[in-house]
Amino acid sequence: MKLNLKALLPHLVAVALFVVISMVYFYPALQGYTLKMRDIESHKGMSKELNDFRKENGKEALWTNSMFGGMPATQISVEHKSNILTYTFDVLTLWLPYPINILLMYMIGFYILLVCLRVNPWVAFLGAIAFAFSTYFLIILEAGHRSKAYAIAFMPAVLGAILYAYRSKALLGAVLTAFFLAIEIAQNHLQITYYLFFVILFVAVAELIRFFKANRVKEFFKISSYLIVAALIAITANATLLWGTYEYGKETIRGKNELAEAKGTSKKDGLDLAYMTNWSYGKQETATLVIPNAKGGATGSMINSQEDLYAIENPALQQEVLSVYQNGGYVNNYWGDQPGTSGPVYVGAIVFLLAIVCVVMIGDALSWALLLVSILAILLSWGKNFLGFTEFFAEHIPLYNKFRAVTMILVIVELCLPLLMVLFVQKLIANKEEISKQLKKLYITLGSVVGAIFLLWLMPKTFFDFTSSAEEGVILQSSEIVNYRAGVFKADALRSLLFMLLASVAIIGFIKNWFNQKIALSALIVLVLVDLIAINQRYLNNDTDDSGEYAKWQPNEQLLMPFRATEGDYAIYNLERQNNPELAKKIDEKLKQAQQTKMDKGDGQLTIQEQEAIMFGELNKHTNFRVFAGGDSFNDSRTSYFHKSVGGYHGAKLRRYQDMIEVHLSRQNDGVLNMLNTKYILQPFKNDPILGVVYQLDGRANQRAMGNAWFASNVTWAKDAKEEIALLGDVYRIKTLTENNVFTLNGTMISDGEVTVVDTLKLFTPDGPIDLDLSRLSMALGQKVILGSDSLATINIPYLDAQHIEVELVSRFNPRKEVIISESQKPLIADFSQSADSSAYVQMTHYKPNHLTYEYTSSSVQLLVFSEIFYDLGWTAYIDGKEAKHFRVNYILRGMKVPAGEHKIEFVYSLKSYDVGRKISLASSAFIILLLLGVGYKELKMKN
Repeated sequence: MKLNLKALLPHLVAVALFVVISMVYFYPALQGYTLKMRDIESHKGMSKELNDFRKENGKEALWTNSMFGGMPATQISVEHKSNILTYTFDVLTLWLPYPINILLMYMIGFYILLVCLRVNPWVAFLGAIAFAFSTYFLIILEAGHRSKAYAIAFMPAVLGAILYAYRSKALLGAVLTAFFLAIEIAQNHLQITYYLFFVILFVAVAELIRFFKANRVKEFFKISSYLIVAALIAITANATLLWGTYEYGKETIRGKNELAEAKGTSKKDGLDLAYMTNWSYGKQETATLVIPNAKGGATGSMINSQEDLYAIENPALQQEVLSVYQNGGYVNNYWGDQPGTSGPVYVGAIVFLLAIVCVVMIGDALSWALLLVSILAILLSWGKNFLGFTEFFAEHIPLYNKFRAVTMILVIVELCLPLLMVLFVQKLIANKEEISKQLKKLYITLGSVVGAIFLLWLMPKTFFDFTSSAEEGVILQSSEIVNYRAGVFKADALRSLLFMLLASVAIIGFIKNWFNQKIALSALIVLVLVDLIAINQRYLNNDTDDSGEYAKWQPNEQLLMPFRATEGDYAIYNLERQNNPELAKKIDEKLKQAQQTKMDKGDGQLTIQEQEAIMFGELNKHTNFRVFAGGDSFNDSRTSYFHKSVGGYHGAKLRRYQDMIEVHLSRQNDGVLNMLNTKYILQPFKNDPILGVVYQLDGRANQRAMGNAWFASNVTWAKDAKEEIALLGDVYRIKTLTENNVFTLNGTMISDGEVTVVDTLKLFTPDGPIDLDLSRLSMALGQKVILGSDSLATINIPYLDAQHIEVELVSRFNPRKEVIISESQKPLIADFSQSADSSAYVQMTHYKPNHLTYEYTSSSVQLLVFSEIFYDLGWTAYIDGKEAKHFRVNYILRGMKVPAGEHKIEFVYSLKSYDVGRKISLASSAFIILLLLGVGYKELKMKN
């Protein structure tokens, strides 16, 4: 058995060129630099405790207390090494560093798709370049969306394997499908994988039509059955990941919403529609597929300094821009419908042109399928701008409402349009005579697309708006700013026109025999490469500043330890050292040991970042309290890098914790912060060019923090989730002091009643109803204020009479005096009755994120409350080594009825989905490799 080296040579050359292109484009990665990636920095913060545990114990913790009081690590940082196929990524990308490896994989993945379709190697090379340099694919690299990028890279390979099964070797194609799909899923970006199945479905229908026309329908279903089995094997190869994600997903904001159901505002699982569609592509913004600056590019201020202002050559524009800023306005470089963007989704002018030509000139089932699924993706990307369509999918298409940022579905377009372009070029190369017989149709198609872009260039204001909805009343349609933006649009429209015309010349010249195939293909490759790289350089480049430092890159070690401790962090650290000499001794020993290890290696002194990683890592390992940082603490993982945080940064928080954020923590409810054992509260203090926001400790330790566990006194039963969360806040009594009822409570007109923080209270004014948030009042328990006259009533309401509404604070949650328990938990507590014991004592004696140990003493049966987040799946409680029941209290915490005496309590976290899933994953991934080797060997043997 011999390999056909001559046949392999073009593929080897193509891969070698891919490597060269990737290394040249991202050459700083070869100099010890990596991209400045916001999301990776955030990931370092949220995963610090998990990484420290893994490094010390050699296994996964599966739970972390570093964010949101505590949460599963399922979607944070769990290494799924049992799927041995994940190791092939390094092999496929030649162990090259990030982001060189991912750009290389983009090209290799698409090249595999085209090889599976038996496309000419140089045409395949053209397609691979076009796919890899689609702007969104590179923009996400700077953002740090690694898992998304990896998943995108394997999309074409999966599609190629499926098409190979239908069109060439069914069994080998199915095995390749299992192989590539298993790697695709392992990247753990299920939203991208979900969108890939849209493409697969449309392509499968196209193949069914092809088989039907050839009277081979039975064969189609036979091959499809192979592919279904292959998909199932790929899924089982990721059993640990998918099983854990399924379990966890039910408890997150993507699962059931008990609070919304109790309030009567929701009956369906999944994300809220407004949250899903917050990032929605504008209908006009879709033009960025072919005109990159159709909406101005990336979000950012038009001027950032006086130099920027003076650089504006048009005096009228300069004055107008200055006026907007002087009046407190803002001129954005981006004027689209999204809240913000790092850049447009631009597939390339030539790619777009030839994709349309493909559908018109070839028009087979596959090309129509690719076009239709692209149109579907565009319609869905509009989200809230085409709400009825999006709402239908959210309600009726399985799993669609589990994913946010609907703009992401445009990856389908970025996959399909380059493929359509390649199908046309391949047809042209393979059968020029057939295309030459349809020159009139070709001319009309080329002319129509080019003519449409010309019309947009000629009259942009006729078809496009040049202000966003956020700029209404700030920037007028007749302004110089709008004229400037129209000029930006026209420049890129003209640019796209020129590339389209040059590509048209290459196509027509080849048909007319003005030049040969090599010249035509080389011209297309160069044009596509120049077109796409030039646009990508606007957003991700290797530019340096005046000091010679890269603007987009940073040294590798800086990303490994991206945060520096601030004044507030050091204040906490020093207080804990002073109060715990044993802790101080452990930290000093660890620092000394690490310094000696580094010196032995000849690496010099520990850096400040290395010292801080050790200091705060040891602090976290030997203590268990929480820190609350003000500002945007629920979208920031900086605090999680140094402490166990009340806040954090994650797109899949536990549903009940999200409820607590929205209802109580966003209002800094003291009672809730205390029950979460929030020992320290930090406040934003100042901005520092190195440290960013510097946090300062707000006083000393919070003396009202409840500690790790405490004995409950009074139990208050809640009938449903709404009452359960409401009782953790303030309860007000309101009363109308006028003859007319002027407000509604939860939609009902009333004159007096009790109001909680989850109720909707509206006051009617001449301008219409306005919401009243009574939690903004600064009141003491039992105090009364009169809105409209009392100086303590700090809510400013227009048209409010001096004697209008009386408000009394009748109840305030105090975790030391009461515990709120849902009536659904009563069976677990049985016939419990509280018996006071002033000598009862409880303390935490040992901390690990997945194993907590307490000791307590009590002369009677007690109800213990733990300042740990309740999560029913995985946590098991033990009293003196025997399993014991625990239950949810205070909406998110753990509670337990404990017997009298001296006892030891343990909470241990483990997941069957992880333990059993690892075995399934290992077996399935090994099976795929054996299948690939066996079937591949058989095919090679048959060829020889």
